[in-house]
Amino acid sequence: MPLPASVGTIKERENAVDIIEEEDFIHVMVEVPNFKENDISLNVDGKTLTIKAGAQTKAYYKKVELPTAVEKDIVKSSFRNGILEAILKKITTANQTK
Repeated sequence: MPLPASVGTIKERENAVDIIEEEDFIHVMVEVPNFKENDISLNVDGKTLTIKAGAQTKAYYKKVELPTAVEKDIVKSSFRNGILEAILKKITTANQTK
């Protein structure tokens, strides 16, 4: 009896993404293994954080939809043991009118 087509097929799993929403900030943690910190670039546009990583023979691209709009500048980012963490400041009605 032949095996189903899905047996023996290796699927690449999605890198883990955690989003923690606080009163004024959003923390985003993303697995980006096998890259160095200087291989990674971040871009913020409204409610989307775009992560790009590239090295000689590999590339990674991920768009993360955020629960609310954030300021364009990233407050803080760090990369340790293959985990990228970005802290983003929420746009509030007070700072939208400035």
